Amino acid sequence: MATEDMAAFGMTSDDGTEATRSATGASTPPTCPYPLTTEERNKRESSFFDSIDPDAVYRLASQHRGSMPCRMFHGATGGKDRANGSFNVCYFVEFPDSTRWVVRIPIVPAIQDVWAKLQSEVATMR
Repeated sequence: MATEDMAAFGMTSDDGTEATRSATGASTPPTCPYPLTTEERNKRESSFFDSIDPDAVYRLASQHRGSMPCRMFHGATGGKDRANGSFNVCYFVEFPDSTRWVVRIPIVPAIQDVWAKLQSEVATMR
């Protein structure tokens, strides 16, 4: 994930493996000379999850809703801060007017080109 994207979510990188964005906007996946073992992938995913600041996620959602405050919606996650699948970690937020959003963040170790995936999803929604 690009450094500016990581900063938006309050994320830090402790191993230097985050993707970088080129001048054209395409992201470059971290290089690895060999396929990751399941254990290593799980370790990287766990580290990635731990690097996300939930408060930064809520600030970002609020920013995209005219600075309307939001809070975590626990009903979708069984009381946990987040839920995740194979490719995304999801935060469920609720605004005072009962509008609910899902903030999806691509899991960096699972997605080679995060930027291309995001562009594809936006194009699909349009």
